[in-house]
Amino acid sequence: MTSTYTERLIDYLKQLDSRGYAVLRRALAESQPHDYIPAFAYLEPFLNEEPEGESSFFRRTVYLFAGLYCLVNRTNEESSVLTETWQNFGYSVGRFHKEKYPEHTYKGQSKDLTSLEQRFLVLLDSDEEQRPYFLRQMLMMLKGEAIHWPQLFNDLQYWSNGTPQRWARQFYKTIH
Repeated sequence: MTSTYTERLIDYLKQLDSRGYAVLRRALAESQPHDYIPAFAYLEPFLNEEPEGESSFFRRTVYLFAGLYCLVNRTNEESSVLTETWQNFGYSVGRFHKEKYPEHTYKGQSKDLTSLEQRFLVLLDSDEEQRPYFLRQMLMMLKGEAIHWPQLFNDLQYWSNGTPQRWARQFYKTIH
């Protein structure tokens, strides 16, 4: 999907009221956010207008993304957004890591991993059922950090096409 699609989705989410945001955040507590029936009222109208809306994987991605977006942002609030398309989620986590652990040096030993790095690696290794939980936790830690939302949607949509590897590469480039 192009960022134009994601921009339409974000514009749609910005129009929701605080109850809509709360329902979509609550959907993240489910192992399958796309099965949380109260969220249907908020996302199905949008999905019905999209040609990809019938794809089950696409639908799962939209529900997960919408919940994550609503978790970090508030109604009608401008979020902190990265504009460079190469700045994926690994970059955002890496920037936060550098701020939180400015003196940390990685010596190639597992005992040298910070708690943030360990959590990030668990996220990268998570399966489809675990991923909403670990993404939610990571985003809560990063609150206030700039996120490239269109890139995040694209990465979630094509997770199995190398997203964890791209995020890991960007993370390690950023912290070193």
